[in-house]
Amino acid sequence: MDTGEPALPPGGADKAAQLTELRRVANLTGNNLAVWQALALLLGGRGAWEAYDPATVKDEQTVQIPAWCAQYLLECALNVGELADKYFDRHIARGRASEGLSARDTLELLPRALGLTGSGWNAFKRAVSTWESLEDWRMFREAKARGLTSTEGVEEVRRFRGLGNGPRDHRAAARRIANGRKLTEQLTQPHP
Repeated sequence: MDTGEPALPPGGADKAAQLTELRRVANLTGNNLAVWQALALLLGGRGAWEAYDPATVKDEQTVQIPAWCAQYLLECALNVGELADKYFDRHIARGRASEGLSARDTLELLPRALGLTGSGWNAFKRAVSTWESLEDWRMFREAKARGLTSTEGVEEVRRFRGLGNGPRDHRAAARRIANGRKLTEQLTQPHP
């Protein structure tokens, strides 16, 4: 039975369906964690959110990676290579003035090189926020199905999320619900 719910996290579907869902999530949210989940699935995980068994990857095994994952990996490789060049520049200069990076600087910049952080955001917090918005929309719809008014549904979400009692908090809960509704609609649209 199709409930119109996005398959997040993708669990029991076949690999092709999970990969399609992960690509849509990556495209809609801009969150590269979906690419890492797809890679785990492709490299032997039973599902993108399930345990990984290293024994499933055999020596000399050929793994096909979709272009959208390969593009991301290429960007990561170029970014990490650039960090390595800057690190080597500093340490190979030996006595010459260098603009290179220290090991600490390199490690601090690595999440950004992998596309997992940016100015004012990180992929992990964004993933939780996305999931919570989807859950807030689901909770609101369930409240409406039980006969609550829209205001009462928003208040139920507000209380569940531990937001305050003021008008600003009510608006924050309503925004979260609206974000979840929009993302649900985008994720459940037929894809080409």
